Amino acid sequence: MSKQVLHFFYKPNPFNSRIDYILDFLEKHPLCPEGLGFRKNERLEKGEIGIYYGIEKEATGFYIPAQRIAFNRELPTFSKLWPGKYRFEEMLLYSVENKASEGESVFCKNQEFGFDLIEMIFFHITRMEEHHCTADQMDQWDMMKNTEQFLSKHGLHRQPVVDHLVKCFFKALGLKVSKRKTKYRMSHDIDAIEKFPSFYKLLRASFRLLLDNKSWRGQYELWQFYNKVKRKELKDPFDTFDWLLRLCPWEEKLIYFMTGGITRYDNFFNIEGKKARGIIDLAKTYNYKIGIHPSYLAWKREDLFLEELEKLERVVGGEIENSRQHFLHFDFAQTSAIIERQKVKYDSSLAYQDLIGFRCGTGFAYRLYDFKQECSYHFLELPLIIMDTALLWEVDNKVALFEEEVLGFLERNRFDTEITFNFHNSTFDETRLDGTSIKSVYEKICTKFI
Repeated sequence: MSKQVLHFFYKPNPFNSRIDYILDFLEKHPLCPEGLGFRKNERLEKGEIGIYYGIEKEATGFYIPAQRIAFNRELPTFSKLWPGKYRFEEMLLYSVENKASEGESVFCKNQEFGFDLIEMIFFHITRMEEHHCTADQMDQWDMMKNTEQFLSKHGLHRQPVVDHLVKCFFKALGLKVSKRKTKYRMSHDIDAIEKFPSFYKLLRASFRLLLDNKSWRGQYELWQFYNKVKRKELKDPFDTFDWLLRLCPWEEKLIYFMTGGITRYDNFFNIEGKKARGIIDLAKTYNYKIGIHPSYLAWKREDLFLEELEKLERVVGGEIENSRQHFLHFDFAQTSAIIERQKVKYDSSLAYQDLIGFRCGTGFAYRLYDFKQECSYHFLELPLIIMDTALLWEVDNKVALFEEEVLGFLERNRFDTEITFNFHNSTFDETRLDGTSIKSVYEKICTKFI
């Protein structure tokens, strides 16, 4: 199959590497027509498509305006950026602009695009606003509050705005873009393998339950459950692995294990112990890829990251290629550099702490950008779209609303993206929430969305 060429013309500038990064992103995007490639500032042959970025276009070419928001030595005031609305066929697309506008505009008219889609994509996938997050915009985990982030602040986080834009961009050029059924990927974080490893943990669970629902009846049932577990009449409520790992039929499945930690946010279990090894063996049986779940401080402590990674590799008996940060703790300069140096191939930490949705504007894996070196990292970021604990937080632990929200979200995003899930084994804890009902939601997801 001969390679179809798009010629991209732009004036050389200090931000050439950022433009090249986006062209590479577009060329590798799964919605890019097969066999399509970009050439930059080369001679345009007859019949080829020319795209002129911020410079005067030829009569038959396409034009993209250059806004110079992300490609500017002076940083924008991120809190004052606004989404403009642009219509293309049945799709409503969104820009990132310096001022608010009323109503809808046309995405592409007379071969001229209405806004700088190159910068818009760069802004979202690099998480540029999070790179420059100020102290007052941070939450208790030292990350940018979702109320301060552009997409969630403007209610655009529940749709893959970047993936939609990529598809419409190629279609506007007159290229054929096939409708793609959304692909699903399951993952699990194993923070703890037992709820009752000790009497101290029982006391902590009792206190947490009291904070959740202030029910003394719930306290009685918790202690009864604990006694039955100790008498081996019931399994520990976190021990859901037999059905959790068996039920999901999807091709891509990952499971992330903690192996260390030195803070109160970390959960301690022996990764070299019999129970943990049994779970790892079970995960392998059901074709799960094993990943590292670095402890809370490992986002900035490479010594901890390496120690925990090497321990897991010894237990698993091979190299670990996948990582997801505990508490989604992620610093875009330091954590990215640690992952890059440790030669982890895939990270899946970019999600919202207390919402579900597309934090990066895309569900597809892509390479993050290194602002210090002005180039892309080698590892791939696999955006996490739906995390059980985030949605439970969003719906205030109401299980019926949990089901309504997740199934509605999936129904609205059935095409042209990818959705990575994360369910913790502890989410199905019958002593705290209605674990049975949450299990039924998990079963519906695994069976309906194939």
